[in-house]
Amino acid sequence: MVAIRAAVAEESNKLFDPFVGVDSETDAFPLGEVRAHWSKEALARADDERRATEEHYRPYLIDASDALIVDHKV
Repeated sequence: MVAIRAAVAEESNKLFDPFVGVDSETDAFPLGEVRAHWSKEALARADDERRATEEHYRPYLIDASDALIVDHKV
């Protein structure tokens, strides 16, 4: 959504702010190939923390998504 925000020139649209915040809060979690360099225990802790973060922000993201759909309905 952060990339889409830039692609559609909506950087000042506050409805995208929750996505920018979550992107910032979760950018340190190991994803992709880097996971091969982490221990199983560290991955388990990071995955638990990532899931908790995602669950915390889920209602805000759903509200923002609904508002974006309504705001940009054609």
